[in-house]
Amino acid sequence: MTADSHTTDRSAAESPADRTADRSVVLPVYDERPDVWTGLVERLLAAGWDEVVVCLDAPDDDARRVAERVARHDGVALACSDDRRGKGGALRAGLGVATGDVLGFVDADGAVPVEALDRLYRTVEWGTAAVAAGSRDAGDAGREGQSLLRRTLGRGYRLLARGVTGVPVTDFQCGAKAFRREVWAAVGDDLAETGFAFDTELLALAHRRGFDIREVPIAWADPGDSDVDVGSDVPDLLRSLLRIRGTLRETPRAVPDGGADAPAAGDEREPGATGDADEAARDDDRGDDPMHVALVTSHPPNRGHLAEYGEEPRGRTPRATTRR
Repeated sequence: MTADSHTTDRSAAESPADRTADRSVVLPVYDERPDVWTGLVERLLAAGWDEVVVCLDAPDDDARRVAERVARHDGVALACSDDRRGKGGALRAGLGVATGDVLGFVDADGAVPVEALDRLYRTVEWGTAAVAAGSRDAGDAGREGQSLLRRTLGRGYRLLARGVTGVPVTDFQCGAKAFRREVWAAVGDDLAETGFAFDTELLALAHRRGFDIREVPIAWADPGDSDVDVGSDVPDLLRSLLRIRGTLRETPRAVPDGGADAPAAGDEREPGATGDADEAARDDDRGDDPMHVALVTSHPPNRGHLAEYGEEPRGRTPRATTRR
């Protein structure tokens, strides 16, 4: 599909027999070339997605005309805004109108291959997890073409985000996620981040609500025209962690009806999935994670020390404590 031609072969977009849930995917579009994101729309429809919601922010006249033409095709919905909503704002609007049983989103720049996004959706459709998160750092994933500065910043953000949210994933910011509709029903109204921290807040609230999160390795290729501005967006991402921490403090832990438990031993798993997010995080380099600390001492704690932490030697009755 190009900016001048928008025909779509729907015969290739019929749902495969091994998939029962309808798929919706949201594309947040801001300042991308029309041929890039329209080509992605065509590939998604041809690969079996039932609905593609294009969320266009602050389009010029040419982009708006292209979007309106694309939206005439079956399976394409348009959520256009004259103002810049931000990635999170656009995704909230798009996910709010998506109709599929399995929802998700992917960056419109084409950095995530459609085949990789398909693995995320299958992870959810097969019942392996309620939430599937693409990762550029788990397993055999990769970040082709990304600069050392951005890799370093991403690594630092991951460590901070883990500490704040408690979500043990290797990559919060990869622009590819898929989840069951009930996950969005449980967390959608509580999401407040309108920028790039949307991904982190979504994972944090889903984890807080008791939904199982799995990472799927993605061979990601940097398109070289990222919307992320290191000077302004990175400080905002850090401030967003403080806001997310406040949100989590006000959000009770709960396992919703339909929240996915980890598969029992022997259950079939989607090839390419890394198991649960905890396993993926454990496989990552623990040496850089401030949340893992080992203490070696030649002076083991005595009974009084243990009591300070609510622990007593076996066979003894813990003494009553008063929390202040």
